[in-house]
Amino acid sequence: MSKPIYWYFKNILSLKEVKQINNLISKKKYPLEPDSNKATNSKGEIIKYLHTRIVKLDRFKKHLDRLYQQVLMTNRHHWGYDLFELPIEQLYGNYNVYESTTNDNYDWHIDCTKNAYVDIKLTILINLSEKQFEGGDLFIQEAGEPFIINELKEPGSMVIFKSYLRHTVTPVTKGIRKNLAMFLEGPKFR
Repeated sequence: MSKPIYWYFKNILSLKEVKQINNLISKKKYPLEPDSNKATNSKGEIIKYLHTRIVKLDRFKKHLDRLYQQVLMTNRHHWGYDLFELPIEQLYGNYNVYESTTNDNYDWHIDCTKNAYVDIKLTILINLSEKQFEGGDLFIQEAGEPFIINELKEPGSMVIFKSYLRHTVTPVTKGIRKNLAMFLEGPKFR
């Protein structure tokens, strides 16, 4: 029996909670990720065209702890990856903002770390957009043709997938796409 490559939770956050998280992030004024830290391809060219702020999740425990517990339970029941189950207060996330005015996008990539003793095993994306947007589609490729993850288009929805799968976000063509990306690590795959 094959294991699913992703799980989704529709409207796991209410619009009110989404607005509260966005408000907390805007008040804190987290610095933008510098271009020197952005993801690149094998030629060293930037493939991440969006604004990212690294946020410490302790400020969002009230909103995110139950989501995090859901992710851990989903892993235990469906993937069984060996994860470092740190308290949410010790985790960081990427607050990503894709704007249509600049056709922001993120080219094909996998989520990985340069740490020789650790692998990123699961990627969690939470849609923090307060309004609908166009474009900004998440595609994942396991084998064969890539497929779209439509479930992430709903504000307050969450998707969990295997970090080592190739994925991309197409250009946003109307509105603003906001999401929080979290990465769960564990010992190197063997």
